[in-house]
Amino acid sequence: MCNNLYLLILSNSLKMKKVILGTAALLCSAVTFAQSNDSDIDQNGNNHGAIVNQIGASNISDIDQDGNANKADVGQDGISNTSLVIQSDGDSDENANHEAVVNQDGELNDSYLFQKGDDQIAQVDQIGNNNESDTYQYGSSNLTEVWQEGDGNKALVFQMGDAGATEPNNQAFVTQMGRNNNATQKQFGDQNLATSVQNAKGSDVMQFQVGTNNEAEATQSGGVPGVSGRGFHSIIQTQFGNDNLAVADQSKNNQEAWQSQVGTNNESYVTQTEQHNDSWQTQFGSGNTSTVDQKHSLQPINGDRGRNISATFQMGEANTVTHMQNGLRNTAVTTQFGAMHSSTINQTGAYNTANVSQSGSVIQN
Repeated sequence: MCNNLYLLILSNSLKMKKVILGTAALLCSAVTFAQSNDSDIDQNGNNHGAIVNQIGASNISDIDQDGNANKADVGQDGISNTSLVIQSDGDSDENANHEAVVNQDGELNDSYLFQKGDDQIAQVDQIGNNNESDTYQYGSSNLTEVWQEGDGNKALVFQMGDAGATEPNNQAFVTQMGRNNNATQKQFGDQNLATSVQNAKGSDVMQFQVGTNNEAEATQSGGVPGVSGRGFHSIIQTQFGNDNLAVADQSKNNQEAWQSQVGTNNESYVTQTEQHNDSWQTQFGSGNTSTVDQKHSLQPINGDRGRNISATFQMGEANTVTHMQNGLRNTAVTTQFGAMHSSTINQTGAYNTANVSQSGSVIQN
């Protein structure tokens, strides 16, 4: 009886040791796991502030601040995320200069943020995997916000300008919801605004503005991001001058739009729904307006999914053009030179073609 009792106690003791050893091994692994993150902070100047919070493994955070009163806040939760923040040349007469906030949640996200000058503000939020964001700001009071939620999205923002005491100066907003979307925004001058919203898959936006008070808006959607496979859009918007406005809205699948404006107070609008539409809009001068509305609502004819094509070109002042297409393989072209011309083309069905060319100027007595 005693022998059996002794064996039972010995057996339970060995089991307890195994539990303790196993728990200790897990604790050691957890400690090793937590210690694999890397954070480096280098600050030179006065009144800088930096906060880093890392949860997970193999995350890397590097903050370099030079000048006066720069602030940085980095939060990483996941595996192998990388954040680099560089801020310099803050104004010595101010209590707060550059501000940078980076939040990464997921795996293999990459953020690079560079700010030089005075009073730059940038915030980057990445949720998902393999997202990339690069932000460069020079001058004063530029503002950038990047939101990426999904996988494989890429964003590049470059802003340069000095609006003096005006705040904010240039503004850039990038929102990417989905997978493998690309957005590039570059602005030179003062008080320009670029906005892009991508709720699709495999879509591209490029916005380039030089001047003052220009505004570019791009919106892309395509069903449930990353599930339906819809998207694959492209928007290119370029503006040189002052007070120009370009707006593009794409939905469903496989749309392409190019908008280019040089001058003052020009406006360009394009709306593309369903699928397979192309639009080119070009304007030189002042006070010109171009509007394009394209739908591809017909079923393929003998397997043909041919694209609707719209092209407008205006040079002068106060010219107006409108293209409306509903169908497939319709083509509309309008060219106007001079002042105060007006052209409207409305196409419904398939294989329609229209070409309008107008020139001349208003004679004033």
